Order: sequence, then C-alpha cells, then structure tokens
Amino acid sequence: MNTGICKGLVLAGAVALSGCSDGAALGFLQDGLAPQSETPAKPFTQVEMVQGDVTLVPPAGFCVDPASLTQTFAILARCDVLGGRDGALDAPLSVVTISFAKATTPDTISASVFGDNIEGGKVTATETLGGLSYLRVRAQAPSDGLSDVHWHAVDQLNGYDVAVALYAPDGSPALGTRGPRILQQLLDGSEGASVANDVATRTLRPKAKPKKLF
Repeated sequence: MNTGICKGLVLAGAVALSGCSDGAALGFLQDGLAPQSETPAKPFTQVEMVQGDVTLVPPAGFCVDPASLTQTFAILARCDVLGGRDGALDAPLSVVTISFAKATTPDTISASVFGDNIEGGKVTATETLGGLSYLRVRAQAPSDGLSDVHWHAVDQLNGYDVAVALYAPDGSPALGTRGPRILQQLLDGSEGASVANDVATRTLRPKAKPKKLF
C-alpha cells in the first residue's frame, strides 16, 4: 500500500495511520472485490484488539479479515468478499483499515493538523459527523482495483489513538457520503462495545475480602 500518506505523522504518540500496511494485505481485493470461493479462516464479526482494551465491532455487512489481524491493526471488508456466511446487507464494496497506538495526550489530533501531515495526497473535502472530522483524500491508489480517492479519520478510543481509512473501487457509493458514515459506525460501535466490556470486567472482578481485626 502507498506509504506516502503515512510519513510525518509522528503526533500525539505517533499515531499509526490506517493504511500503512503492506499492499499485499489487500490482495483479496485485486480480483474486482469478488467473493472468494475459499477462505483459510472464518472472518470475524467482532474481535478484541490491543490486549483486550478495545472491542472492535465492524459496521453492518462488514467482517474482519483474519489474515490481516494483529493486536494493533486490522482490515475489514464485506463479509461475502471474505467468504463469510453473514450477509453483506447493503454494504457497498469497500475495504476499511484500522490501527491503534497508545495515546500520550488526552487530545485527539485536529483535522487541520492531520490533513497537513498527509504527504503525497490532497484533502479534497471534509465531513463532520458527531463532532469528528472525516477527510476525503486524493492520493495514489493503495492497490489495483481501488480508487485514488479515500476517506480518513483519527480519533481516540479507550486510551488509544485510532486511525481509520476507507478505500473502494471507482464508482462505489462508499467514496461519497456513505464513506464517513461507515467509519463512524465502526468507531461508535467499537466504543460502545469497549465501554460495555470494561463495565462487565469491573463488575465480575472479585472484591477484596475485608481484613480480620482479631
């Protein structure tokens, strides 16, 4: 994948920009984003990231590619593209990347600073949803069959800087206004699940027994 947009973003704890992985990770997209007849592993509809601190919940119709998964990085695509049995619903053909880095400040990187540090690309539009800015960037296509237009955003989630990006073939509705909404659903769903998991963990944690005085 093009690493030009990944350079220079050593901000707020060196956010690992989504989409900075090797282009081979998107190999399953190079055949026109067609569903695969065989898959080495079942795609995930939910997964724990960064040692369980974040619960990743894909947007409706999307699954996590198990071959891409690390503790700090994942690729998501339509479930049928990954060979999953779960329906794609009305999800447009597209691929989403997400990456995490431990936050060193409580502040999310601003859209203007983020945009200024995207090398090799040009911000062509910005859309704000729920107080978060999503940048539409034109840069080198990250893989064969994908457009040179993609969406990016940075946020904070459960103590981590998180960067998300969406790529799609030319003509996909994901390159328009649906793109930011897909990313918003990913971030909001993951935040809600992570908070719920934290609450459940604290509730189930054994309470310390009071010390005997005599």
